Amino acid sequence: MSSDRTTVLMLKAIKAKFESIREENLAIASHYISKGAGVGDHPTLVDDAVEAIRKACEAEECLAFMSTRKFESILEHTTEVGKFFSKSK
Repeated sequence: MSSDRTTVLMLKAIKAKFESIREENLAIASHYISKGAGVGDHPTLVDDAVEAIRKACEAEECLAFMSTRKFESILEHTTEVGKFFSKSK
């Protein structure tokens, strides 16, 4: 049962990591887009905003994949993992 608990903790940590990456990059993109001042000091502003959006989208895709049946089937062998997925939707 200990490995079940470890698996659930790891899944929670992975999910939290992707949520954090998404939120951080959305904040960065929002800042770049709404605070365009200083463009002369920041010639790569557009590229940096695009990169932040790209990272946020990638994190969102990873979170979406984690909620798919395909991903769940990888870990379906434990009761605790099943509980994790049913709570996280």
